[in-house]
Amino acid sequence: MNSLKRGLWLKWVLVFFMIFSLIQPVFAEEDHVTGEIDQSDESETHGGGDLISPAVKVEIVGTPLEEVWSMPIGVGVKTGEYKKFIENKLVKIFITTVDVANPYVKVAPLYGKNGRLINKQTVEGMANEKEAIAALNANFFRMDRLGAPFGVVIDEGKTISSMGYLNKWYSLVVTKEQKAFIEQLAFSGEVVAADGAVYPLRNINKEEYNPTQGTSLRDQINLYTPDWGEKSLGPIEGYDGVVEVVVREDTVWEIRENQPAAAIPADGYVLWGHGAGAKFIKEHIRIGDSLIVNGRTLPEELKIQSAVGGHTLLVNEGKPVEPIYPNLTGLHPRSAVGVSKDGSTLYLVAVEGVKYSRGMTLEELARLMVEIGAWKAVNFDGGGSTTMAVQLLGDEDVTVINRPKNGIQRAVPDAIGIFNIAPKGEMQGIMIKGPSNLLVGSSVSYGIKGYDTNYKPYPVDSRDVRWTVDHEEIGRFAEDQFISLTSGDVIINAQIDGIEAEYPVHIIGAEEIEKINIEPERIDLLPGESMDLSVKVTTKEGITISASEENVSWTLPEELGTIEGMTFTAGPEKAEGIIQVSLDGKTAQVPVHVGVQEEPWLSMDDLSGIYHTAYPATIATNGIFQQVEEPPFIYSSKKSTRLTYNFSNAPSSEVRIAYGRLGKEPILMPGRPLGLGLWVYGDNSKHWLRAEIIDAEGKLRYIDLAKEVNWNGWKYVSGSFPRGLIYPLKLRSLYLVNLPEGTEQRPLKGTVYFDEISLYQPFELKKEIKESNSAEGDVTFQDVINHWAKKEILSLASRGIVKGMDEFRFEPDQPLTRAQFVVLLSRALQWKKEDTNDKNSQNLKFTDPIPVWAMESVQIATAKGIITGYQDQTFRPNQLVTRAEMAAILARTLNVRGEGQLSYKDNGDIPSFAKEPVAKMSQAGLLKGANGYFYPKRGATRGEAAVVIYRVLTS
Repeated sequence: MNSLKRGLWLKWVLVFFMIFSLIQPVFAEEDHVTGEIDQSDESETHGGGDLISPAVKVEIVGTPLEEVWSMPIGVGVKTGEYKKFIENKLVKIFITTVDVANPYVKVAPLYGKNGRLINKQTVEGMANEKEAIAALNANFFRMDRLGAPFGVVIDEGKTISSMGYLNKWYSLVVTKEQKAFIEQLAFSGEVVAADGAVYPLRNINKEEYNPTQGTSLRDQINLYTPDWGEKSLGPIEGYDGVVEVVVREDTVWEIRENQPAAAIPADGYVLWGHGAGAKFIKEHIRIGDSLIVNGRTLPEELKIQSAVGGHTLLVNEGKPVEPIYPNLTGLHPRSAVGVSKDGSTLYLVAVEGVKYSRGMTLEELARLMVEIGAWKAVNFDGGGSTTMAVQLLGDEDVTVINRPKNGIQRAVPDAIGIFNIAPKGEMQGIMIKGPSNLLVGSSVSYGIKGYDTNYKPYPVDSRDVRWTVDHEEIGRFAEDQFISLTSGDVIINAQIDGIEAEYPVHIIGAEEIEKINIEPERIDLLPGESMDLSVKVTTKEGITISASEENVSWTLPEELGTIEGMTFTAGPEKAEGIIQVSLDGKTAQVPVHVGVQEEPWLSMDDLSGIYHTAYPATIATNGIFQQVEEPPFIYSSKKSTRLTYNFSNAPSSEVRIAYGRLGKEPILMPGRPLGLGLWVYGDNSKHWLRAEIIDAEGKLRYIDLAKEVNWNGWKYVSGSFPRGLIYPLKLRSLYLVNLPEGTEQRPLKGTVYFDEISLYQPFELKKEIKESNSAEGDVTFQDVINHWAKKEILSLASRGIVKGMDEFRFEPDQPLTRAQFVVLLSRALQWKKEDTNDKNSQNLKFTDPIPVWAMESVQIATAKGIITGYQDQTFRPNQLVTRAEMAAILARTLNVRGEGQLSYKDNGDIPSFAKEPVAKMSQAGLLKGANGYFYPKRGATRGEAAVVIYRVLTS
């Protein structure tokens, strides 16, 4: 869920504890492409009260688990957030505990959308579709294909997807006796033809995956039911001679060879055969034959009601499995499920990772599962798939309570769902919903949610609610609208039908405000564009709250534009200046650039390793992307690039794309460009011209350059970037798109040329802006005022050693490229060509081009033996420099003496070439780690480099 909604819930949970102290206990017993894989003592019966059984002795990883909040969400079901610290870093953990034996609890898989397995959707979407009260993602799957699960999916005894042939992969099983187990499952099946011939049935509703025995599709027969999707697997790349059999009511209706995917009949299925499997079909199956297909999940004695596939076993007989196999190493978001010894209790666990939480290794996850009471536990799909959704008290729909990786829910094939099948009851309680912290002068509507005796949502008519407040001099109600009058604390009370709830609210006054921040911290817009602004207030106690338009007032120069509410609209002309916001005597400012200025950036002369690819893959080899020296096909300089395309070997009903990739790696763009332009020699093909860019979070964005290439000869085209990108950006491709509509009017083959790419950088701000909330009135770079490297950055900037991205931005956390780091060293140490005594210093032997601005520094560094490049004779100037590489370059630069000892916890991650340099630089105090770690593979930032250079110059 979004951070605002989540924050509200966690704040009112304290009030919830007071309510539930009067409520009876709710538990019967109180207490990658080979898959979606990211580089993602004994316990007695244990229910949903205290998570750690006092009888269990475990080796706890980090600090003991600490509850942040928890609540019942159904009869026998409790959910909550917990935390612990590992290596002094916060780990957020979300746990849903389920009393499987409770008659009002149902455990069942969630899969696909509208009963179709391959129609992936988010965990939240699946839970809401099936009205589950809790859900956690389950199976691993291939992200580059349809996304069928590797493991098993069984719903009410029916096999939706059979268990893959994967050794040491475990599944969660719930039996017809309502017991939960974690077991290794297997699948066995056969196809029996009318003439008595038998052939093994490999799987039900699977696509290609990498089994640990045999093959998934080659020489196999697979079964596809209506639970798979509307159509069968059909012909796929790499499999010739596919034969499919359409069966209705156990009778063969159609045999199809090398035809498009078949429609799966509602009263039957489709058999898919390849190789030896296809041969069996053609020799033994005829239209009109009766066919017998058997499939079973083993061991059969389990009497499975529901099952979902997992991954590796984490806990066995109350102890962590050592070693864990197969292991997915590193710190990541994690999903797991555990069961109690007697199978009556289920533990669903989601570990948050990346931005707001440390994440966990699998070994740490195993110990966590033991800590919460699991007798057996299995790893589920983690990384970007980790999602836990629950129906909080009084809500009709579920809410995602963990922050998914990158803040985006991933569509997945399946999840484990928990259902509340209790009947409707009488209203038991109400909960107030709304903010617990307000600014003076705010007017806020508070709402009410009700729940019944079985924790199901209970409708409440807000018109029947009576609102009161204990201190009306601080705030008062006008119907359901609360108006804050002055700073202080109040208790809001709501009553309906003899049931009441209380909710503490704190009113924040000017004396509590530490600072005000405007988001975004910088505004770059084209004339006439609009952008929503937000104002956040931070108190002296560290509370952050968003201000509304009624709390603030704005001032800005007329030429910049206008502000309506919280939306800024840029004026019609280029302009520069500041916007100031005022709140109860406190102010904050944000620099504004309206308009752009074009700056030449990339010549086609400087490219290397460019290549052509295409979509679909069948036309990937049809075209060419290369540098050429062919006037008049060069706009300027020495070379242009030629994209020759051929769409003829792909269906006209599909989108067809010809890509010109600009190198093995995307090219880093300097600054904060708002768009790009380039010269294009068109062929009047009417194809759509676009560019691909990638932001700092790895998100791919598509830029329109021309809706149609409707010209011959040279023409300048340009495109704007979407706002809200995370800088820095990289350019990956220039490409042409052939759309199905109107294909007959466009040629399938042709050639276009590209030359001289420019970037549209924000119009430069000329006026000096001062931070009104800061004592550092003379600070130029506004983004380093509160940065840990402020002193070093400003010292070096005053001497001209480091430079900002513009007058007001240094961007200390932006990653540094290899070329940038060498230039920084050269500037700091005042390298000169004449100091090298090397007549050949200009004759670089790197096979990739070096940017003009970095050429001299790279030449000197090469002559000094400071940089040597890679084994393939490349320097890779635009590749981000790692901390290990930075240590090696510095050690060679400074010729640091001494032995030095490596004492970091991640010594094993330091590459061999960098071990001695890291030891020496650490001993000299020039490089330091954090929390006992060096982080050798992490990209060095501009701020880190400034600190290192500062230490070098002052030591």
